Amino acid sequence: MICKNCGHESEGKYCSNCGEPMHAHRISLHHLLHETVHTFTHVDKGFGYTLKKLITQPGRMQRLYLEGYRARHQKPFSMFFICATISALCLYWIARLTREAVSPEQEAVNYFLQHYYVLLHIALFPFYTLVTWLLFIKSKYNYAELLVLGMYQVAFMLLLLIPVNLIYLLLPFPQTRIIEVIVISVYNIWTFVQFFNKTPKLLVIFLSIINAAINFFTFSFIMEWIIINVLAKSSH
Repeated sequence: MICKNCGHESEGKYCSNCGEPMHAHRISLHHLLHETVHTFTHVDKGFGYTLKKLITQPGRMQRLYLEGYRARHQKPFSMFFICATISALCLYWIARLTREAVSPEQEAVNYFLQHYYVLLHIALFPFYTLVTWLLFIKSKYNYAELLVLGMYQVAFMLLLLIPVNLIYLLLPFPQTRIIEVIVISVYNIWTFVQFFNKTPKLLVIFLSIINAAINFFTFSFIMEWIIINVLAKSSH
């Protein structure tokens, strides 16, 4: 049979020269939808499997990925993109459902949650990775490898922000922030302990706490500056 893509004669389901299917199937709406999802997210490459591993084996999953066990996993940037999009959309609607703002400051907080919360985490992601690299520089992982660790880690953390910020519908923002810090810190420590498994566990826990503290205060400082000096003033 002659391949319609490259003209090479081949047998079997796929062309031995270019790898394309020898039998072209008819285009359907299901096929177009699948191709669209595949093009932008590659969801069919293992989103569910990767999410499961980030829940049950955070850190170990990233370490095995770097060691070459990659076939069943969602690609790191794709996973990061999908989770950031889901988180941004959910936080937008959570802020929309929040009770009416009683002050310009409260209105600014709601606006920040709707439009900038996830974006600021994305913008600070290279900084988060730099902090991790500096704290764990003796682990011999390079910056690019820790970017992979961080993409998966922050991707799942962004999803964790959804149930945490649902509490914002019931509790004031400062109390919600405290719960967020606790949840993220615990997941951060759990991930690092399993990833840096050749480093003494107590040292990893100590460095993980420092890592979380630096990232939290950096994020909080920039967030407060945006809310007070940009959003609150513009709402007057």
